[in-house]
Amino acid sequence: MLRAFGILAILAHNFLHWLDGNPGENEFNFHASRGEDFLSGLSNSPEDAVRLIASFFFHYGVQIFVFLSSYGLCRKYSDHIPRYFGFCKQRLLALYPSILIAAAGYLIYESIQLGPATVFQTHGLHLLGQTTGLSTFVADNVYLPIGPWWFISLILQSYLITPPLIRLVRKAPRKAPICLITLSLVLEYTLAKSMEHHLGININHTVLGHLDVLALGMMFAYQPPKIIPAWLSLSCLAVVVLGNFVAWLWPLTFIAVTILTLVIFRNLLTSIDEGSWLGRALALTGQLSLMLFLTNGYLRQPLVKITNHYDHPLIHLAFLALFCLFTFCVSLLLSWILKRLQAEYRKRTSRQSVT
Repeated sequence: MLRAFGILAILAHNFLHWLDGNPGENEFNFHASRGEDFLSGLSNSPEDAVRLIASFFFHYGVQIFVFLSSYGLCRKYSDHIPRYFGFCKQRLLALYPSILIAAAGYLIYESIQLGPATVFQTHGLHLLGQTTGLSTFVADNVYLPIGPWWFISLILQSYLITPPLIRLVRKAPRKAPICLITLSLVLEYTLAKSMEHHLGININHTVLGHLDVLALGMMFAYQPPKIIPAWLSLSCLAVVVLGNFVAWLWPLTFIAVTILTLVIFRNLLTSIDEGSWLGRALALTGQLSLMLFLTNGYLRQPLVKITNHYDHPLIHLAFLALFCLFTFCVSLLLSWILKRLQAEYRKRTSRQSVT
């Protein structure tokens, strides 16, 4: 269910931060002016607080997925170390059917609006770069044609380093994650600017910028803490807030918000009855989270354009709800199509093996 809350935060952010008057967000780099614009927006339009907060802070939902991916993989391989190429093959086979069906949905959706020739000529190579994870290493092409798909490269890179990290963390479940977290922060403080200046690569588009959260997931998988002390929770809250206004604190916000989220939702999730309508809805949303992530980036634009014609917070939130519902329906349809195709493929291969 934590996955459901993470994807809902991402959907809200990805839609609302495109609306006019957005203060920006310190997601991949830091600018103090964004924090100032956020506070100015809250002061001048307190009735618009929900949109401003979601736009400014909810990109941190990505960290929940990084944490859960690392945590889940470590739990899966808790009793053995996966073979490197077998692990990579298995993860790619689990990931790419969803990417390909979502990419097909994008091509159809955009072709209806712009025409097939325009879509393939304009976005074909960029789409190929994103689906293969190479766009991260091409300056100015990271967000083309689908903004959130920069994350695909991060997923692929994390798969490449997970087996050796599992081997390392299993040997030292406490010390190894702490060393990895420290390494990630050192790289962020020392390497980030030179990487962007000389190579045109933002470290936060790569696994190096998220190694701290990956390591945190591994730590929780192998040695979960019985309790997170109050002083740590309050410190994380202070870091998340101040880190969006003070440059030297900003790199710490990603791991801080992950810890803070775990504290907040630990009690909340246990209070939700899995058999209730809310529990079932959250469970389904969590199951659809990958497809929701893959589709929301290209489904939002027409609704964003319409929403920007209105200057009222309640209308903005109404269109956000409509966007979430639309994305949910499309994701449900694409997931159903994918399952049918996979079932048909298994049926045919089983027939061939029999014959």
